[in-house]
Amino acid sequence: MSDNLSERVELAQNAVGRRVPAMVNGKPQIPFLGAAKYQPHGRKAAPAICSNKDYPENGDKRVADLETALRKCGLRDGMVISNHHHLRDGDKVALMALEAAARIGVKDLMWFPSASFPSQKSAIELMEKGVIHHIEGSMNGPLGDYCTKGKMRGWACCVRMAGVIRRSRMEKYTSTSR
Repeated sequence: MSDNLSERVELAQNAVGRRVPAMVNGKPQIPFLGAAKYQPHGRKAAPAICSNKDYPENGDKRVADLETALRKCGLRDGMVISNHHHLRDGDKVALMALEAAARIGVKDLMWFPSASFPSQKSAIELMEKGVIHHIEGSMNGPLGDYCTKGKMRGWACCVRMAGVIRRSRMEKYTSTSR
C-alpha cells in the first residue's frame, strides 16, 4: 500500500494552495475557499450554520451578558453545554454559564465538562432543579459522590485521560445497543 495520500483518496486544492481530502468519513467536504467566500446552507444539529458574513464587519460579536449570549446561540432544552477545565478547582465560568441557562428557563441540559471539581458543587442544585439532566465528563468531589449514589437523572459517561471511558449504566453505551 502506498503512503502517498493522493493515491489513496481524492484531493482538492483549497484557497491557500493545499491539497485536502475531498471526502472524510464518507462525507463530501468543501475545501477552504477564502475568508467570507463560502456561505453554508442548511442546518447542522439544530442552529443555522453561521460564517463571518453573519457578524458585524468590525468583528465585534460581544453581547451585554451571558443570558443574551445563550439566547443568541440558540440554547434550548435538552442541548449540550460544554467547557474545558483549565481553571481547575477555581473554575466559576462553567457555573456562570449554567446559572445563566437556568435564568433563561432552559432545562434538561447535558453538561459536558472535560472535568468538574468540588468548587462546582452548586451544579447539584441545578440538577435537582432540572436545569442539568446529566453530566458526561470527569466528576470529582461532591459531583462524583452525587452521581455514584445514583441521584443524577441521566446516565453518566466519564472520560479519563487518553480518552479511556468509564461508563455507569453500561447498557446505554454498549455497541450492541446503538
